[in-house]
Amino acid sequence: MFGDFLFYGAKLFASTFIEAIDPASSSSVMTTWLWNLLNFHGRKRMQIIGFLAVGILYLLPAIWYTQLSSRAHIHGFQAIYFLSSFFQQFGPNCTTFLVAAEIYPISVRATAHGLSAASGKLGALMPAIMYNYASTRTGIVCWFGVAGWIVTWIFIPDTTGLDLREQERYQHYVLQGHESY
Repeated sequence: MFGDFLFYGAKLFASTFIEAIDPASSSSVMTTWLWNLLNFHGRKRMQIIGFLAVGILYLLPAIWYTQLSSRAHIHGFQAIYFLSSFFQQFGPNCTTFLVAAEIYPISVRATAHGLSAASGKLGALMPAIMYNYASTRTGIVCWFGVAGWIVTWIFIPDTTGLDLREQERYQHYVLQGHESY
């Protein structure tokens, strides 16, 4: 409830922010619409940005761990840690359940969503095992961020703004071999 209130409430007074950024926007619906479009992030795009940012952010301490963990650069190390947490929440954590619920056909949606959640739990278990044998943890994590970016880019369809009934109809045509309809 609180999250929805915050999210939708902020959308209701977005025009206040847009008008402060661009005073001319109050006289033009098109200008306001363009500013709102700029603020709109698709699920696939959010997931791509999140995975890529976390991968890059963890690559930095994988390369320069000794320097970043020194007292002279500890604030940079702290910034990397906080930014990686932000991008993890902004991207993959925020979009994972939405994407899984939207990309599967209705007939298998619950089962496929459950299998996706189970694979996520496997992903939570793997580092607990692997880190016992790893010399550098960030050197492992960064590549999973890059892999998530690549897999999302190639295989995940963007369902932002797509009516689920329309998507279901399209999947029905694909199963019949008529992708172009």
